Amino acid sequence: MVQDFSKNDPFGNAIIDFEKNRTPKIIRVSSDLCDDDELPIEYLFRTFDGMPAVEKKALELCEGNILDAGAGAGAHLKILREKGFSIFALDV
Repeated sequence: MVQDFSKNDPFGNAIIDFEKNRTPKIIRVSSDLCDDDELPIEYLFRTFDGMPAVEKKALELCEGNILDAGAGAGAHLKILREKGFSIFALDV
């Protein structure tokens, strides 16, 4: 039996919806572990120019084979692939 986890994956559903419709939405995150936060879905699809300096620096320092754990929509994956890196990305 295959279990449908889509109801428990708000980020995944938001990513799929944005890919299909390009409708800007806000993801609201509530947790007992950190402060509540709001994240525009477009942020998950940002380009290199739209990234903060620390993120750009981290991408510039990459070398070798890369594992992107927590890849989200794949913003880093896309940039690193364009630079010719061998990269494996996953998000749980």
